[in-house]
Amino acid sequence: MVGNKIKIIREIKNYTQEFMASELNISQNAYSRIELNKTKLTTALAEKIADILEVSLADLLSKDNPIITFSNNTIDKNFGYINNHYESQKELYENTITLLQKELTDAKEREERLLKLLEKRG
Repeated sequence: MVGNKIKIIREIKNYTQEFMASELNISQNAYSRIELNKTKLTTALAEKIADILEVSLADLLSKDNPIITFSNNTIDKNFGYINNHYESQKELYENTITLLQKELTDAKEREERLLKLLEKRG
């Protein structure tokens, strides 16, 4: 849906809802309703959003997902959100793996102690 696409592009550009609302001269709540697809876009409003987000109106309104391109294997400054998101997810993933490895080690130690107790009683 158009609202989801607007949100993705806005976040890629590292723009806040407040910034978009200010540029469109509407409230943040009214802007949020656009991203949630609770407001039908007028042509004029869609054109303004496309202009702010620096995309064509056709691309904004198409049913295709936005295409994100990279040049020279580097992330353009407009794609800081993606890089920040990747780094936070990478850190979360690494922390989760570390915690799971510790839990597995602890579980193995508990299992070994339990087996020793059972051997003594058996």
